[in-house]
Formats: sequence, structure tokens, C-alpha cells
Amino acid sequence: MGCLQSLTGTTPTQTAQCIQHLKKIDMLLQEMLSKYSRQLSEVEDKLRTGIRLGQAKSSLITKLRKKKIILHYMKTCQQKIDSIVQKQYALEQLDITAMQVEAMKGTAKVLKHFSKTHNIEKIEELQENMSDLQDQIMEINDVIGAEPLMFDDSELEEELMELCKPEPSPMSTVEFPIVPEEEEEETRRLLPKVLI
Repeated sequence: MGCLQSLTGTTPTQTAQCIQHLKKIDMLLQEMLSKYSRQLSEVEDKLRTGIRLGQAKSSLITKLRKKKIILHYMKTCQQKIDSIVQKQYALEQLDITAMQVEAMKGTAKVLKHFSKTHNIEKIEELQENMSDLQDQIMEINDVIGAEPLMFDDSELEEELMELCKPEPSPMSTVEFPIVPEEEEEETRRLLPKVLI
């Protein structure tokens, strides 16, 4: 990212710039997550409509596959957001550590001035060790491998069958009695007399 460097040359403004940069990335990821949520809602609506209308199985499986892809990238976005939050907190802590290191430097100078028995080289070595450790803490996590998404078609078909099951109707249907054919003929024969 360019902002994750050793504390030796880092100023508070650089740390603040890094935090601002991370916040911009966080906002972008939040927007992407919101977009994916809308797309997921649309795909689920299309899938339900397709099931209701009896669309072809291949079309429904394609929609289901798209839903799985969106869910995967939503999860990836959330992981990246979590990582950015961790980096922001780490930068804030490193800023405090940098102040502590600067305080140690000042203390070392005062001690050297008042007493020549203290060895400044050991303090500088300690500072370099701390700087190396902070560099290791700030390494960026490896990017999650972009492997192609594979879904088991049998699992997709099972999920589709679950979605295709008819939902129980909230209203009960009324069944009318069947009129026997003999009574129907008699009713037809009597009907013209009644009308006359």
C-alpha cells in the first residue's frame, strides 16, 4: 500500500494519511457490499418468480449459481473490511509506539549527557529491533486466491427441488358436489317446462 513502512521515517502525518487511505478503501468495500446485497435480493426474486412460472431447470440453476457467486463475494468483501479495520487499529497503536520510541530516544540523549556509563548503542539496537518487529506486524495479508467457483450440480438440484415444493395455500379450496348424469338429464327435461 505504500503506507506500511518502518517507523524509523514515519511521521504522524504519514500515519494519518495511511488511516485516511484505509478509510476510503473501507467506504468503497461498504458500497460494494451494499451493491451485492441489492443484486442478491434481485436474483432471489427472479429465482422465486422463475419457480412460480415453471421456468426451465437450467435457467433456474443458472440463477441459483449466480446467487452462490454473489454470496461468495459478499463474504470476501466482509473479510477485507475486517482486515482493514485491523490495519487501522494497528496503525493507531504503531503511532503510539512511535511516540514511545521517540521518548526513549530523548531519554537516551539525556542519560548520555548526564552519565557516560550508559551505552547508547544498546538503545539504538533496541530501537532497530522494535522497528523490525513493527515491520513484521504491518505486513499485508496475502490476497485470497482467486480460484474459480465450483458448485456441485447435484446439490444445486436438491436446493432447487426444495425451492420448487408447493407452498401450502392460506385459503382452503371449496369443492362442489358432482351431479350424477341421470339427475342432470332429468333437470334438463324439467327445465324447459319451468321456463314456459
